[in-house]
Amino acid sequence: MLSKVKSLSVFIKYCTSITIVPLFETPDDVRNSSSIITACKKEGFALEQVMWGYSDSTKKGGRLASAWSLYNAQIEAMKINPDLIHF
Repeated sequence: MLSKVKSLSVFIKYCTSITIVPLFETPDDVRNSSSIITACKKEGFALEQVMWGYSDSTKKGGRLASAWSLYNAQIEAMKINPDLIHF
């Protein structure tokens, strides 16, 4: 039993050092991106990058609406964390 507890604690320690890179792909994801970025920051995750899914948001929301939503979402993301790298 002790070996299982030790393994679990090592696993948890390892998981806390993982860098999360969220992918905001659908129009709903893009709309909710600022709340997700805020929650990650509040929980202490090392959020340095985000990915924006241009193709899915364009397919589901149309080219103009998608571009506008992505632009606004990226502006909001930069307000929350100016050091974010977007790709």
